[in-house]
Amino acid sequence: MSSIYRIAAAFMPLLMAMLLSCAKRTENPDVVHVVTDATYRPFEYVNEKRELVGYDIDLFRAIGEIAGFETRFQHQTFDGGLAGLRTGKFDAMISAMTITEERQKTFLFSDPYYDAAQVVAVREDETQINSFEDLEGRNIGAARGTTGYLKAVEVPKAQVLEYDSIELAFTALQIGSVDAVVNDEPTSRAVAAKRGGFKLVGGPLTKEQYGIAMMKGSEELAGRINAALKQLKENGELDRLHQKWIVGGP
Repeated sequence: MSSIYRIAAAFMPLLMAMLLSCAKRTENPDVVHVVTDATYRPFEYVNEKRELVGYDIDLFRAIGEIAGFETRFQHQTFDGGLAGLRTGKFDAMISAMTITEERQKTFLFSDPYYDAAQVVAVREDETQINSFEDLEGRNIGAARGTTGYLKAVEVPKAQVLEYDSIELAFTALQIGSVDAVVNDEPTSRAVAAKRGGFKLVGGPLTKEQYGIAMMKGSEELAGRINAALKQLKENGELDRLHQKWIVGGP
């Protein structure tokens, strides 16, 4: 990692805190406060122009345009976003979040908008790890609170280390603190392309679907979001977002 990258990474949390709105949730139905972990390329991240961009960002803004509300984003770590949503600080969370039975006990989810899967990433010069089964007894990195972590802890005799962002997990992989990272396929592929020195091994480990999370009792907001999602699917906008952010890549 270059010294420039290390400096940028060190100041990124402060930068994003300055860039993104810090306003708390209000009861104004025309304003929706949305939390996201803006370290998750290509779904949500801060680009070179210091703009919040990504698949999820474009998607929620398009939802707001159709549903008739203003969207205000705030960055938190993934785990911190879940905590803020749980306490009512935010109205919604969009952050490449898998819909799971466990999360549905606490949150209300929109209809699914993206099909995803977990994969294994290793250093480019790694020759001993070629599949999920090869992770037995290894050190594995994952982002805190994610389904990547839940999959990693299934590995026998492995030590799973949690990180506040997936970028930190890949940095740990780069310097040898972990032997592999388990994470969502599009983001792992984007990190590998952006930073270099990594490769994906084996096939997809899971079948998952992303959804937008809201507080329990937010049926009115969920209805507006789902109606907009339905329109975006029918008019081809989701396909265009896939081509722009997933196929084309940031």
